[in-house]
Order: sequence, then structure tokens, then C-alpha cells
Amino acid sequence: MNATQQQYFMAPRPEYELYDLLTDPDEVTNLAGRPELAAVQARLRAALEEWYQRVGDLGDIAEADMVAAMWQGDEQPQTAVPRLTLSSNQGGSVSSETSSTTLTLEPVTEGSSIGYRLDNGEWQLYSRPVEMTGGQIVTAKAIRYGFRESSSVTQALQPIK
Repeated sequence: MNATQQQYFMAPRPEYELYDLLTDPDEVTNLAGRPELAAVQARLRAALEEWYQRVGDLGDIAEADMVAAMWQGDEQPQTAVPRLTLSSNQGGSVSSETSSTTLTLEPVTEGSSIGYRLDNGEWQLYSRPVEMTGGQIVTAKAIRYGFRESSSVTQALQPIK
């Protein structure tokens, strides 16, 4: 590796790093500590401290300590199966050929993410209600970081007549 490539693996890293991404997109020249950028660095440091206060930072906690707090014992918890709700979108003036069903998925385990697939297709990350048509099959499951994933729940929609 050349000197530029080697600096990406430098350890320990400087306490603060500041780069001009427009002129230095590869983050080669660390501008932290330059007197002419003191105001920028102070503003960014204050924003970082505010973020730490609001969100917290688990980076200084040993992984074993995080696991012990998350699991609250020696056994890895399992994420609960997500709640699956289907609601018909067939209105009074809508014909049965154009009616659809809205799939809504809700996590039961706080902080979990939900994946779903239709008709055994590719898994997708659930982010908003999904419009479905009759005859489709939905499968969903949930996972929370550090937990075992939930078992799957499957629901078949009745074909539209």
C-alpha cells in the first residue's frame, strides 16, 4: 500500500477528523485543529454532543455488557411474531375486479424490524402498508438486533370473485 492507502488503517485514529468532501472526497487531508476552521469544528462538536445527549452512544460499552443488559439473563430472547392486519379497500362504488386489500404489519417487540414477502418472492423490509390483490399469499417475520428472529406468519388472501 502507498502512504495514502495506509492512513485508512492508521490506529489509533485522531480524536477528531474534519474533511472538505468537495475538494477531498477520499478524506485524505484531516483539517481538524486548523485555526481558520475552529468555528466550524466547534459547531460540529456541539452538534455531536447534543446528539449524544439526545440519542446516547453505545460505542464505549463493551459488547458483553450490552448483551447482558439486552438479554436480561443468559438466554437470547426471541422477537415476537409481527401483527398482520388485512383490510378490504372495496368501496360502495368499486367493482369486485378492482378491489384490493391493504396489508398492515406492526411490530410486537419494541425496536424490531419486519420483513415480508408476497407469493414466496423476495423478502422486503416493511416500511408502509402494502396493497395486495386476491389470491396472494403474504409471509412476514420480525427481528430485533441481538434477539433471535420470530417465526413466520403466513396469510392467504381469498381470490376476488
